[in-house]
Amino acid sequence: MVLSDGRVLENAKAIHQGATKYFHDFLTGGTGVETADLSSLINPTISEVDNEMLCMVPFEEEVKDAISSIPKHSSPGPDGFGLAFYIECWDIIKQDVIDAARDFFNGVPLPRYAIVEELAGFGAIVHTCSRNQTELNDRIQEWQSKGLEVSGSVCDLKIRAQRDKLMETVSSLFHGKLNILVNNAGIAVSKEATEVTAEDFSDVMCTNFESGYHLCQLGHPLLKASGNGNIVFISSVASFVAIPHCSLYASTKGAMNQLTKNLACEWAKDNIRVNSIAPGFIRTPLIDAVEENPEAKKVLSHLISRFPIPRAGKPEEVSSVVAFICFPAASYITGQVLCVDGGYTVTGV
Repeated sequence: MVLSDGRVLENAKAIHQGATKYFHDFLTGGTGVETADLSSLINPTISEVDNEMLCMVPFEEEVKDAISSIPKHSSPGPDGFGLAFYIECWDIIKQDVIDAARDFFNGVPLPRYAIVEELAGFGAIVHTCSRNQTELNDRIQEWQSKGLEVSGSVCDLKIRAQRDKLMETVSSLFHGKLNILVNNAGIAVSKEATEVTAEDFSDVMCTNFESGYHLCQLGHPLLKASGNGNIVFISSVASFVAIPHCSLYASTKGAMNQLTKNLACEWAKDNIRVNSIAPGFIRTPLIDAVEENPEAKKVLSHLISRFPIPRAGKPEEVSSVVAFICFPAASYITGQVLCVDGGYTVTGV
């Protein structure tokens, strides 16, 4: 293949690397591509809902459609790639093109990291966990470079023995005392109730509810010893309203809400407050995974458009509430489930 500047790409690897780099640079603003004036095609008063839709992670066919929409006779960019190239070589380059697009659209902090950064940013010494050693190491290095005091353990919270080990590590690090325990592990299975398998039930119930219950049991003596303990569960608005294909997930969050109330009453004598935060539709990997189901994506988009604040929330809009509920300013709040949902649960939509 001969490019407009005379260079020759002689094999699939060269095509693959050259095209995906160009597309990635184009998406992230790394090229100085000169384009025609498109201002007449742009609505200057774009709504928050439309903006949120634009930021959704695209599917493979959506990426391909976007590429195909380039005018056939448009000039290629500085690297020589035009529409014909992408169409002819789609099978070679498609995965990296899709990955590049998703990297671009996913350029926001992940929620589990947002809570760590929020608390550490206020001076808390944080210990977190992840199943992925490489991801954990990368994040800890990043946080430490920002001056945040964060450490971590590799732990699969579905496994009881690993939860035991995690809390032994926490006890050792914090000298037998713990001020804050945030239970934020969660997975979802988007299925009709009749299609949920025994394996689905076990995985979701164990990850979302059993792990948090057990960590509270293990953490109780540490929280009590601190003289000012806080437990925060990350629940969901799915525990308040019926959302299609979410019966299993919603059940775990409903159980979590009730556990919040019971523990708040049982452990108040130990100076431990227990609350839940119920986020609405927050732009997270979990929501992205649900949206892999086209029907579910359509339902979510329709719901979000009807919220009083008609957009998905941001991770930091949840993490800031987690921090508040742990502050002395919230010392008279316990046993509550606070919805952070743009008004969704009060509208009946």
